[in-house]
Amino acid sequence: MIRELAWRTGLLGLGMYLVLTDDPTRNLRLNALAYVVALVWCRYDGALSRGRWGAAAFEAVIWYLAAVAFARMLVLLIGDPLAPG
Repeated sequence: MIRELAWRTGLLGLGMYLVLTDDPTRNLRLNALAYVVALVWCRYDGALSRGRWGAAAFEAVIWYLAAVAFARMLVLLIGDPLAPG
């Protein structure tokens, strides 16, 4: 279960890192889309939700926040993709 959560977090966080733009409105939409992806994924294949939308929403919040932290870690390790040079 932990390995699967780590894999999913890395995948979602990497996706968030790769689509980062300098337009705040577009970034907000992409973050909302990332949460919806996490929500649907948790609904159908979640570790805790087992097909319940309420539990899937809670699990998706935790997973989404972990993915955001992973994307921030990538910014620190690899660098800001928006920085010139």
